[in-house]
Amino acid sequence: MDNSGEYFFSATGARSGADFVFEDDGDVVLDEYPNVRDDVGAAPINILFTDAFGTIQSSPVGVYPFSQATNSNITVDKYDRMIRANATSSNVTVTLPSSAPTGKTYFIGHTTSGSNTVTINATGVTTVDGSASLQLGESGSDPICLTILVYDGSGDYVLLYISCPIAP
Repeated sequence: MDNSGEYFFSATGARSGADFVFEDDGDVVLDEYPNVRDDVGAAPINILFTDAFGTIQSSPVGVYPFSQATNSNITVDKYDRMIRANATSSNVTVTLPSSAPTGKTYFIGHTTSGSNTVTINATGVTTVDGSASLQLGESGSDPICLTILVYDGSGDYVLLYISCPIAP
């Protein structure tokens, strides 16, 4: 931070050439994109977020880290962060990428109805909490259940949290 009220991140400690700047008016400037990015106007927007280790990440311009699957399967990529799987009429499979950045966190919200299931599949040699897949139980009276997975960098998506039972 300098005396202007702006926050910046720079290897040299100077605002000039900073990796990105949080300006005092709330705008964000990224070094790769010299124009100010905000939610006003037609300029494409970068989504900033942190991984499981607190490292600030940026999605590519125009890529939003939210995906939704309603009664159909979905394959997510390393830029997705939040996935909503709606299995009220049929089963849904969420397929995770075979490689993601270490610490990549996926928040998977799911809703089920009757005997329909949401299954989270690993790809290639990766695993989901040590298995090839994880089948989520019924959401029951909960409107939506939440599962949080973090990629450990060595082939496993570690289950950090789940709010509904795992299917038998």
